[in-house]
Amino acid sequence: MAVHHALAAEVSGKRRVRSIARARRVIIPEGKQGMSENAIFREKLKTLEKLAELGGEDRVMDQTITKLLDYAAERHRKDLAEITAKLQACEEQFGMTSDLFSQKFHRGELEDNEEFFRWDTLAEMQRRIARRLAILLADATT
Repeated sequence: MAVHHALAAEVSGKRRVRSIARARRVIIPEGKQGMSENAIFREKLKTLEKLAELGGEDRVMDQTITKLLDYAAERHRKDLAEITAKLQACEEQFGMTSDLFSQKFHRGELEDNEEFFRWDTLAEMQRRIARRLAILLADATT
């Protein structure tokens, strides 16, 4: 359950970044060993962008990229549904909507307890995933 692991890392404040090279034993090209996963990913995207600018469209690459974007959208839908269910449980438990909770929590009107920090983290994760999904869905229509 990816959302659970991400939530646990954010709530505890320990944001650990695992190296793809260690986790999956992927060989990282020389000169890129010190780069973060995100930096390596961005480099790959830049390479694809340069290829696209040069033209010579490739049907297989286009289909592969489309499948990757579809996969990402589906994963985000599942994560969003899971987080929404957890938020609804918080809303029922404390008798207020997540929006009202966020307003009160950030104004300091609620006590600092672990459940409220968890709820706040879930609400932020929901907003972030919803933004990503909106981008993916907007791209799918073009």
